[in-house]
Formats: sequence, structure tokens, C-alpha cells
Amino acid sequence: MLIKNLLNLTTDAFIIVREDQIIETANNAALEFLGYQENDLVGQNINWLFDDPNNGKVPTSENHNMTGSIRVADGRRISVTYSSTSIPGQNGDGHKIAYVIRDSNGHNGHSENITSIGSDTTAPPPRKKKRTGLFGGIPQNGNGNQTTTKQIDARYRWLFEQSPVMMHRVDAEGKVVEVNEQWLQNLGYERHEALGRDTFSFMTESSRQYALEVVLPELREKQIVRNVPYTFVKKNGDTLDVLLTGTVHYDDEGNLLDSLAIAIDITERNQANEALRRQRDFNRTIIEASPAFFVAISAAGKVELMNNAMLTSLGYERDEVIGVDYMSTFVPEDEREALGKIFEKLVASAEPTLNQNYVLTKDGERRLVEWHGRPVFNENDEFDYFFGFGIDITEREKAAQILRESEERFRTLIEYAPEAMVVLDADTGLFIDVNTNATKLFGKSRETLLQLSPVHLSPEYQLDGRPSLDVVREYTGRALQGEIPVFEWLHLNDDGEEILCEIRLVKLPGEDNLIRGSIIDIGERKRAEAEIKKRIDEINRIYQTSANLLGTVNSAGYFVSLNPAWEEILGFTLDELRERPYTEFIHPDDLEMTIDAVGKMAEGLEAVQFENRYLHKDGTYRWLSWHARPKVDEGLIYFAAYDITERKQTEEELERLVNELQQRTAEALEASRLKSDFLATMSHELRTPLNSTIGFGGILLEGMAGNMDDMARNMVQNMYDSSQHLLSLIDDILDIAKIEAGRFDLVEVPFDVRELAKKWKQQLLVQAKAKGVQFEVTVASNVPKQLVGDAERITQIAHNLLTNALKFTDEGSVRLRMEYANEQTIIRVTDTGIGIPPHALDYIFDEFRQVDSSSQRIYGGTGLGLAIVRKICVAMGGEVNVSSTLHKGSTFTVTLPLKQYSSL
Repeated sequence: MLIKNLLNLTTDAFIIVREDQIIETANNAALEFLGYQENDLVGQNINWLFDDPNNGKVPTSENHNMTGSIRVADGRRISVTYSSTSIPGQNGDGHKIAYVIRDSNGHNGHSENITSIGSDTTAPPPRKKKRTGLFGGIPQNGNGNQTTTKQIDARYRWLFEQSPVMMHRVDAEGKVVEVNEQWLQNLGYERHEALGRDTFSFMTESSRQYALEVVLPELREKQIVRNVPYTFVKKNGDTLDVLLTGTVHYDDEGNLLDSLAIAIDITERNQANEALRRQRDFNRTIIEASPAFFVAISAAGKVELMNNAMLTSLGYERDEVIGVDYMSTFVPEDEREALGKIFEKLVASAEPTLNQNYVLTKDGERRLVEWHGRPVFNENDEFDYFFGFGIDITEREKAAQILRESEERFRTLIEYAPEAMVVLDADTGLFIDVNTNATKLFGKSRETLLQLSPVHLSPEYQLDGRPSLDVVREYTGRALQGEIPVFEWLHLNDDGEEILCEIRLVKLPGEDNLIRGSIIDIGERKRAEAEIKKRIDEINRIYQTSANLLGTVNSAGYFVSLNPAWEEILGFTLDELRERPYTEFIHPDDLEMTIDAVGKMAEGLEAVQFENRYLHKDGTYRWLSWHARPKVDEGLIYFAAYDITERKQTEEELERLVNELQQRTAEALEASRLKSDFLATMSHELRTPLNSTIGFGGILLEGMAGNMDDMARNMVQNMYDSSQHLLSLIDDILDIAKIEAGRFDLVEVPFDVRELAKKWKQQLLVQAKAKGVQFEVTVASNVPKQLVGDAERITQIAHNLLTNALKFTDEGSVRLRMEYANEQTIIRVTDTGIGIPPHALDYIFDEFRQVDSSSQRIYGGTGLGLAIVRKICVAMGGEVNVSSTLHKGSTFTVTLPLKQYSSL
């Protein structure tokens, strides 16, 4: 029974044949693989099972990987590979042969390729007592070990020792009593080091706990455990992962004799599985993270896999696409037939393919995708699924036409690029292509240049003194290694003149020995650089000699560079200024403002201007005006400052004078206001006696007091006229005073525009006729019938303008025209009088101002009429303007915001 269990510990199919070719026994794996019962095989000739398995020979040594066919229980014959091994007999019984059988794919029909655990599946013999032991310390047969050992005869010890898997036997107390060579080899022990040790001492702590808590209870109950994962500890401390199958043996009394275990080293397999798992995770991560499309389609045309990029681009969720028909869901109807043929061809050829077709988004949009696809077949060589990798080239195709159209333009741009361009064969050293500018630079034809190398177009030695050939080899070698060397080079033109050039070399992609070179004549640039250096030197001289304060300050608050003017203006040496924070030199009252200005530059303000006071070495302060600009990448602020101390002193004196002037102006305005108040208050006192004089004069002139002689009448008439003139003057002065004193009241009432204009004409028509002047007052048809405003003040404006016009017009006409537009009333008075000189237009509306003194003598007047007109216009929210030509006449235009009257 022990020998049979030993064979059943492996899932390799074993058949043992006697020397006379009769099958003696077969293990469970063989019976399961072939489908027989044991009694179907035992006693049969091996040739009944095999087709001449040994080619008519009895093997005496090992034979591996032989092929043939074998009869299985259902009568079929299947292709197998097998190995035969000669086993020494016992007591002269002769050799026996052990066959290990696998199918033609190397499998033995079980899930594990190498070894699983098998056992005797026949029922165990009845026990008289309950089984005891199994490392539990219950007494067992003291002679059990010797008895079991004797049962392993010499014929099968060879099989135990030569097994390719680890095997060991443990006594009832859990001590290792026997191990095979594979066990010792895998764990690194000598035999004497292993025997007698507790079997658990070869396991990791976690494996020991698992054995005690799970495996041993199961083994007591079932007498066998299969494929238990354990981790052994090697002698060197490394670990070894195994799958262990064990069985136990009892005597007739039910006492434990020993246990036998076979272990398969699965460390590499676990590592391979872990690597495979990581690779699968990595592949899945790559697929899901890829911006490209991935899709797997089953043989039935259903979607099995679709990555995030494709889902997102097409607008689907994953659960919306898995299992759906790919063709009807994602392929436009007009492309399905063609794509179906591509799939058929792909499956037939079993080769990867490249094609383009449109894919439909969830919204029905067509996206052009370039697919790299290949079919995948199962183990039966049947088409299983299609795997496709795709790139959405919709936008690329849209750009392709633009790219194709621009390609020729690009070639033209290269041909006519501002620099010379060449292609050099590094193997031959010759030019193989040049553009037009290269021919111009060297003064040679394209055909000539293609027969030359750079050395032919260069002096013997370069700028660094090295031979041109050596320098060419160095830089072309570096370019072939992937560098992009940029260097200066002396070329010779067709006249033998040296040309200083800048060369840039780039290895052409996909070419092993071709280098593209761009050549720029930098002679002019070098001259420009020399000029720039000269300018820099000049700027530095200006910096050193400038009377202004120039320099830089760093972010730590210290001056970095200062020009000599600082010493002259502030008295400190440059070292004294640089070794202290600049804030220590600022007047305390200006410190916060200065820090705020610097902070604005730190926040991104490009430039600031400010003024502050800086300490002089003598203890006084100097006013400085600053213009500063930050250089963020350098951590510096560049500035220029100017000494404005004298200007500040002048400004302070000017400010003092302005304040004094403002004070005096205020006093004058106050006096004027008091004057206006006085005049406004005195209006009654001034007008009352004058009205009496005018009234009595009128009575006398009417003859109501009796008849007067001519002399008396003339005297009374003069008195009356003078009183009227005085009253008019007083009225004008009082109006000015009221306006300035703020006692000028306006009323808003409706009035009839045309009736008002009619009164104006009637009042002045006699005066106009007396002077022989044509006089007109007209109202445009678009002027509303009624407007809202102060009719009395509007009449005062019109009366003043018309009387002025009549006064200064001796011939011709005086016309008033009223118009209306955009709720603005326009009154325009035009005359053909003497006109106004241009210089007088600036003050014509000022109080008590006339064009000249002669006007007053000739025409009279106080110069208040136009001033009153302007003040009334302004008070009403309007304005008055004048235009005039000397000796030809004037036009006064009044604009007033008068609204149309509505009774609603």
C-alpha cells in the first residue's frame, strides 16, 4: 500500500511493466488520464496499450520524449509523448519498466503540468480503533518506523530517490525520518542535517500556523491533503514556495505509523505568475491610460473590451458597449460590407492588418480611425476574437490636405531660406545636396559643389589653429552620435576670400550617415557684436560720468551697483552706501511710501516713479526723484534718480505764494458778494425816489400840471430821459447783483411762443424804423405753440440782443429767428452792423466791457447787457455764442433747454 501511495502522490501518469511486458500496476493519474479501471490494465500486455512502445526493444536505460499512440478506454487512440525508465528488480526478479505518459501537448490531463497530488482511491481497510497520533503526542507503535521502512523494497526506493520532485517521510512525532535527493538539493541541506528534525522547523511561521490550524485537522479526518501551499525555509535563509500533498498510514490498531509527503517547487511558477499578473496589470494600465483606441471583438461580433480613450471619444459608458454588436453599433451602414470583408480576409490570413474606417459616436458623428488589428486564435486554432488598436485621425486627415498643400511651399521656403543649407555624406565627406543660397555663398554651381567636401571650401587651418580636416571629422562624428554641434568656421568663397560662418549640424532621422548643415555668414553679425560692445563701453562711460544717480538694488534691500554721482550728491562713499540697507538712508516720513512703491514692482508693476528724501552725510536730506524698473529673473531693480532738492524748494515757495493768492482771492470774492448783497438790498431805496422823479416828469410833459414854455419843456424832457436811462442802468446793475448774490429766481410756466415774439417786434419796431433798418422777428414752423420756461427772462435776453443789434446797425437789417430741435430752443439774432474785432470776442460777455472807449462815446451803454444775457442763459441751463466779421455784422446764438408744454 505504501508503494502504491508513493506512485499516487504524483499526477504524472505512471505504468509499471514487468520484464515480460505485462502491466503490473498503474497509478491513479494514469487510470484517470486513460479512462480505465485498474483491473482493466493489470495483466494486459503493454503492446495492447501501445503501438510498439519500445520499437521491439526492452529499454535498459532512460529514454525521453518518445512519441506514439495509445488506446484509451473509449477505444480511440490518441497521440502521446512518453518516457521509459528501467527500474532494478529485487532478489533476481529482473528489471521492470516505468512509463511516464503525457499527451502530445505535454499535458497529463490534470490542471498542473508537473505534479499534483494523487492517492489510493480505494477505501481504506476497516479499523478496529480510532486513529490516533499525527504529531499529537498520542502513543503509537514503537516499532512502526522499522516496519514501514522494511516495506519499501529496493525496487521502489530507486523511484523515491530519483524522483524529480521533493519527497520526505515524517514519523508519528513529526520528525523527519527520510528525504530524497531532490528535497536536499532544493533546501540545501545535507541528509544528516535534515533527519530527526521537526518537520515544522523547515517552514515559515505563517506556514506552521496554517499547518497546525488547518492542514493537520483535515489530514486526521481524510488521511490525505492535496496541493497545500507552504513556504519552506532553505538552509541559507531563502524561502521556497511549494505545493505539498501528504498522506498518512495507520496500523491495524488505528495508530499512526508515519506520513509521506511530496512537494513541488513552485517558486519560479509563483514568480512567473506574479510577473504575469504584474504584466497583465501593466498591460491593462497601458491600455486604459493610452490615448489610442483599444477594442476587442469576439468571433460573434460582440464587444468584449473597450478602453477609456475610445469610450470617452465616442461618448459611451462602459456598461453601454460591452456585449453589443460592434458592426451595427459603431460602423456606418455604408461601410459595414467593406469592413466585413476586411475581417474575413484578416481571419483567413491570420496576419496583422492596417486599415482605415469611420466609427460612429453616440451622437452619430463620424470619426475616421486608423486601425492596426490582428486576429487571436484559441488552442484549437479557431478564431476567438479580434483585437484592434486605433488612432483617431479625423483631425489629422483634415490637416493632411493642408499639409500636402503646404509641403511644396515648405520645400520652397527651404530652398530660399536665408541661410545656406547642405546635406553631407559622412562616409565620403562629400556634399550630396545644396540649396541655392549655398551656391551663392560659395560662388559655385550646384554641380560643382556636389563634387566637393567642406575641406575643399576651407583654408588649411581653422580659427583654433587645427587643420580643417581634423575639425570636420570631429564635428561630423559628434553629429552622428546625436549631438547638434554649433560652431564657427572659416570658408573660402570663389575669390579665395575668407568667410566667417556659423555652422549647425544635425543627423538626418532614419539615415546612418547623412548630416544636414545650415551655414550662416556671421561676418556682419560679428561686426554688429563689435559695435554693440563699443556701445556698451560708451554706456558704461556714461554710467560712470552721469550727474544723475544710477544703479541697482537687490531683493535683500542692498545697493548692488552705484555710479560715482552718489558720492558727490550724498557725500557717502560707494562702499558706505552698499554696506547698509538702502532703507536706512530714507527719511522716516517717506519710508512707508518707498517700501510700498518697491512692493508694487514685486507684485508685477513694470515701472514706478516716486519721490523721497535721502540722507546726506552732513545730516541733511536731499530730495530725489526715482524712476525704477524691476528685472524679476535677476532679482534686481534698476533705477535712475535725480536730485530735485532745489525744485522742491521752489515748489514749496510757489505753494506758499499760491496759498496766499487763494486767500486774497477768497477775500475779494467775499467783498464782491457783500457788494452784491448790498446792491440787491438797496434796490428799493434806489428805485423809489427815481420812480417819483420819472413819474412827476411824465405829468409835467403831459401838461397835467399846466402849460410850460419851450425852455421849461426841454429841461423837463432832459430830466425825464436821464431818469429813464438811470433807471435802466440801475435795473441792469441790480440784475447782475441778484444773479451773483444767488437771488435770481426763475419760473417754469407755459407761454405762447408766437405771441411772445410778436411783442418783441412791436416793442422795437418804432426804434428800427427811426434808424431806417429792416427789422424782422420770425418763428420757425417746427417750434411748438407753447413752451415751458421763464418768459420774462427770455424776453430780457431777446430785448438786450435786439437793442444791441439796433444800436450798432445804421443800415441793412436786424433779424431774430427762433428754431426748435431736440428739446432745445434756438434764438439767433443777426445784424449787418459794425461787427466785433476778433480780440474783443474773448471778453464781449464780461461786465462793464465794451469793444473800445469810442463805442461808449458814440453809442452809449454800460457794457452790462451782454453780461446779463450770458448769466441768464447759464442760469437757465443754456448758453450763448457769438460770431462776427468786422464791418459786416454779428450773429448771437442763444440755446435754451425749453420743453414743449403738454396739458396731460
